[in-house]
Amino acid sequence: MTNQQTQDIPEGWEDTLGEGEVILWQGRPTPGISFSPTQGFTTLFGLAFTGFALFWMTQAARAGGNLWTFGLIHFSVGLGVLLGPILLPAYMRKKTWYTLSTRKAYIADLPILGGKRLR
Repeated sequence: MTNQQTQDIPEGWEDTLGEGEVILWQGRPTPGISFSPTQGFTTLFGLAFTGFALFWMTQAARAGGNLWTFGLIHFSVGLGVLLGPILLPAYMRKKTWYTLSTRKAYIADLPILGGKRLR
C-alpha cells in the first residue's frame, strides 16, 4: 500500500478495510428518546403492572413482616416493561455508527452486554 493510500484510511480502519476499499460516508442515527404509537399498549401495561406492584407492596408493608419485599421483583419487572421499550432503543441509537464503503456497509455498535461489535 502506498503512503497516499495509507493517509486516506481513517484511524482505526486499517485492519478492517480491504485493499482499494474507500469509505464513502459515515453517519449516526438521530439520538434521543422517541415514542411510537405501537409502544402505547406496552407502556400502559407496564404502568399498570408497576402500579399494582407498588400498591401490593404498601398493603403488605402495612400488614407487618417482610412479605412486602417479594413485591420488589414485580415492581422491577414493571419498571422494565414500562421504561425498557423507550430507553433501550434510545441507548442503542446513541451507541451506533454506520459506514458505507465502496464494497460494504458496516454497522458498529456498543451493546449493553458485551463489547464493541462490527457487522
